[in-house]
Amino acid sequence: APSPWWVGAVVAAGVLVAVLVASGPVVRRIRRLEARVRRTAEEQYGGGVGAEGDDEIADLARAFDGAAAEVRRRLADVEQREETLRSYVANTTHDIMTPLTVLAGHLDALRRRLPADSEARATLAEAVSEVDYTTSLVANLATAAKLEAGERGVAHHRVDLVAMIDRVAARYRAVARARGIDLNHAVPGEGLAMIGDVTLMEQAVSNVVQNAVRYARPGGHVALLLRTDGPEHFEIRVVDDGPGLSDDDLARLTRRGFRGSAARTRGASGSGLGLDITRGVCGRLGLELRFERPEHGGLTVTFRGERAT
Repeated sequence: APSPWWVGAVVAAGVLVAVLVASGPVVRRIRRLEARVRRTAEEQYGGGVGAEGDDEIADLARAFDGAAAEVRRRLADVEQREETLRSYVANTTHDIMTPLTVLAGHLDALRRRLPADSEARATLAEAVSEVDYTTSLVANLATAAKLEAGERGVAHHRVDLVAMIDRVAARYRAVARARGIDLNHAVPGEGLAMIGDVTLMEQAVSNVVQNAVRYARPGGHVALLLRTDGPEHFEIRVVDDGPGLSDDDLARLTRRGFRGSAARTRGASGSGLGLDITRGVCGRLGLELRFERPEHGGLTVTFRGERAT
């Protein structure tokens, strides 16, 4: 007679084979469900996984489809709120910046009518500087909102760089004049363009020009230059003869909130956001951003990008 151990082993093996054969279809269904769940998650829950059968696995698939539908609804709600907020910020920014620009012009006109040694003239010069600073904060708020929106918030159109440089120079010339700083700009005779977002690009350059004007010494100079860099690239340079930066400050210049040494510090009210936004814009538009110290002192900031054909 066979040993009881052999009989038990044969029975156990038979049961195991039967379980494996019976569970094969179940395992395959679970694996298909897992693959569909992963695919749906990668597609931002854009569709369901589909329920097969009328058992526990099908109930699990239907439960996931219900959860995915709720996630889609919440994502759509969040996206709608973000879009509403971005539109509100953009519209409010436009409504605020227009009167601020007009106010800066009126203040500068009043300043120039007063005697050079008048205390009121110096007070108006400070007022012009504060209006400019407030304008930059509002503009940076709108720019930050566009950057946070990701690729869908960035336009890709042909940007006339010559016209953009003319606008930036005209905007900050009154501020520079109020601080006793000579602001000049130069552009090539032929047209020069890039593909990108004109609002983001203009604000990035404006932030650098504003810093150059703000930190330049009275009687100093700031130059805004646009030129070609070979047949495929362009360069925008902002050069000042201000106090300059140390090696450590130069290496950390674009960190958010970093303000540098006292020579280039506006004060405790400054947020240090401008250059961080400039760096974010360059990353979004595929531009190279460089900071250099010329031999004569000051700072040179260079934007380099591809020209539009």
